Amino acid sequence: CQMEVARVLSKFRPKRSVEFICSTAEESASSGAWQFVQAHKERLSKMKALINLDMLGTGGRLNLVEKGQWHDTEPIEFTPWLLEMLENVADELGYYVGRMIAATTSEETRFLEAGVPAAWFYKWDDYYYHSEHDTPEKIDANSLKAVADIVAIAIWRLANEEPSS
Repeated sequence: CQMEVARVLSKFRPKRSVEFICSTAEESASSGAWQFVQAHKERLSKMKALINLDMLGTGGRLNLVEKGQWHDTEPIEFTPWLLEMLENVADELGYYVGRMIAATTSEETRFLEAGVPAAWFYKWDDYYYHSEHDTPEKIDANSLKAVADIVAIAIWRLANEEPSS
């Protein structure tokens, strides 16, 4: 999904740069994202938004996470204006995106903690997750297409909108 969005957007020149980050060690403490945030602190204030695409290939309804938490934190709220923007793009395209509160968080939280607006697309109900039944033929290509469409348009708008005065 991310690779397709990157491929399509690479054919155009937005006003602002767009980065695609694939971090490692996402499970538990998201140390790959934490290391990225630590190494690029000076750039974080210039980041317009971060959109995390995690666990989208199978499962039920596509969701945006409103809140989540680490095992040792209070609930972490995701960026309302960004969630609304993504929902609006989905509506324009005729896609339905739900909202949910997650019992966990992922890489985006490291950016939220550093002051970067963030959103997380997530399908929590992948019954085959990390099992011998977690195989390619269970991937829901229509869901991946919907996410790619929504995210590509949102990224394009974010990268080209005029700065607010």
